[in-house]
Amino acid sequence: MGYYITAEGTIEMPRSLEDEALHALTMLNYAHEQKRAGSARYPPEYDPFETRWYSWMPPRYHETVGSVTEVLELVGFEVTKTRAAGLDVYTLVYDNKTGQEDVFLNRLAEFAHIVIEVKGEDGAMWRWVNTSVGHPLMEQQGVVQWVDHRTVDESLEQQRGWYNTPMFA
Repeated sequence: MGYYITAEGTIEMPRSLEDEALHALTMLNYAHEQKRAGSARYPPEYDPFETRWYSWMPPRYHETVGSVTEVLELVGFEVTKTRAAGLDVYTLVYDNKTGQEDVFLNRLAEFAHIVIEVKGEDGAMWRWVNTSVGHPLMEQQGVVQWVDHRTVDESLEQQRGWYNTPMFA
């Protein structure tokens, strides 16, 4: 079970903020209350990293990752990183069940400009976006607007016109 989504977009982060962003992403692993992928019931003295975890993430990911790219890949994104004009530009693609992409992108909004467009398996559309570095990450709902363009007869007439050109004669 689960809800499948496809997503793509970009994260533009000033290079000077990458180390701080990585630190913030690894510190999320201490925010056990935000973890909603799974949990196990153990005695209170048991390791908290083994009792709650983020979707797709190893329980102690914070001890092994060395870059923002690695964290995003563990979250489930395919990541291509390029550099342009003092920015690290991460191009992201996602095609899987939902995990906790929102939690990690929300944390990155403090350090980056983010635009990620998402489409759910049922056709729902939304995007996560902030206006610039440090601004809150917003969830915007996508709306399809249908407008009258022409009648089907007009469309068919135009198609007949194409087939009467010298190319098709």
